[in-house]
Amino acid sequence: MVLFGAAPDNAVKRYDIFTAVLAGLRERGLPVRELILPGPGQVRADVVPKFAAADLLLVTSRQGTESGPLIVKEAAAMDLPVVSVDVGDVREVLAGVSPSAVVPFPSAPSDAELVAALVEASAPLLESGTRSDGRSKIARYDQQAAVRELESVYERVLAR
Repeated sequence: MVLFGAAPDNAVKRYDIFTAVLAGLRERGLPVRELILPGPGQVRADVVPKFAAADLLLVTSRQGTESGPLIVKEAAAMDLPVVSVDVGDVREVLAGVSPSAVVPFPSAPSDAELVAALVEASAPLLESGTRSDGRSKIARYDQQAAVRELESVYERVLAR
């Protein structure tokens, strides 16, 4: 199961690239199926089981359209491997998370080249069948840790 984290009609998220990558993975003999995260009338409680059921999160957003996709942090927290285009802070978030991959955009706009790179990055992760170590690697994004860091900053400022 390959998870798409947005509504397919959101053009920024490039569902067309996502489906092309799935087709490329099928051509390599991988029996992948898509799983769409949002659904009509879906309650928040339905989200966690979808992350748990997925084998990979594939992020295919258009270049220059993301600052920090929250779904990547959520997937890492669920130990879900991620393959993402290099948007926003994805490279930083996934630094050290294994298995996961960040795919740079081609130097010249080429959907075919991007799809091929995403297929190459996704196939070994799906074939391995393992979860990632994301939860332990993204602890810096934990809300309680962020609050403690903010308190520390205030304490240092007030101590002066």
